[in-house]
Amino acid sequence: MYGRGRYITKMEAPAFSKEIKPFRSVSFEMRSETEFICGGVELIDSIREMWHQLNLHASKRSPFFSDQFSERTFQLRKEEMVSKAKTCRLRIEIARDATASRDLGYCASSIDYFGNGEIESLFVDDEARRRGVGDALMRRTMEWMRQQGARSTVVFTVYGDESIFSFYARYGFRPKMVMLESSLDPAHTEQP
Repeated sequence: MYGRGRYITKMEAPAFSKEIKPFRSVSFEMRSETEFICGGVELIDSIREMWHQLNLHASKRSPFFSDQFSERTFQLRKEEMVSKAKTCRLRIEIARDATASRDLGYCASSIDYFGNGEIESLFVDDEARRRGVGDALMRRTMEWMRQQGARSTVVFTVYGDESIFSFYARYGFRPKMVMLESSLDPAHTEQP
């Protein structure tokens, strides 16, 4: 939890039925080979810098809670993921430009005991956007969820970043509900 308040839209993909096309490991626009490193909690520290960039993006997009994203630490997020991995299947996949030996993006996802999947976070570096990296990470993640027997999956997006809806719609996600949150800390409660 963020601690003080948030406004997040929940999107859910219905039962898995879409067929996933295999992803080619060569990105023709980037003219480089993309490799995928897949694992669990042992990869958390590898996504630290990309997570910071994702968190900065959320801070810039959020009209109401940008200070909370700015204050959020990777250490806290790491602890949450390690804790979640004790009761859920946690998967982290990193897309890496094998030629330049640099990370292009990552997707962290989980499946709980009941078969409920969640895209924990998805990030693609600015220079790698619109080149198939996000698509490859999502396809590979959704396929993993199918193979693991997940019944459905959700992704939470920051309010203010609705432009991402069209990306997630390609994988069957549709808005399901909106969660409104109010801070109980008077220092962080805005009056109309």
